[in-house]
Amino acid sequence: MSALSDADVVDLFDRADDGLVLLDAEGTITYGNAAAATLLGLAPGAPVVGRHFGRPAAFDGRQRIELVGAGVVDMHVTPVRHSSGSGWILSLRGADTGIDTDVVAASFHEIRNNLTAVLMAVDAL
Repeated sequence: MSALSDADVVDLFDRADDGLVLLDAEGTITYGNAAAATLLGLAPGAPVVGRHFGRPAAFDGRQRIELVGAGVVDMHVTPVRHSSGSGWILSLRGADTGIDTDVVAASFHEIRNNLTAVLMAVDAL
């Protein structure tokens, strides 16, 4: 198996479902795929590179953040050093709110049943 070319690697990253962002030491985006653009709330085709993202609050690991005008995402931060300096690789994924909709629906069903019983009792009076 031969090594992938730089163009092949960029093509693979561009096809990723997760938003992939490379930040320089100042927090400026030097690479961002289409999924990152979507998660950042940018219009289709809008440039990602050159935008200031800021420095991650946690320099290594996972965190949930709210992106202004774009919503909540789960972000995994990996610090990197390379020939032209240092920065971070960010993997962004739309945040699961952690709410199980089946549990919420069942809860509302139970509440509604109890309220129905109360309303029937009130009507009987």
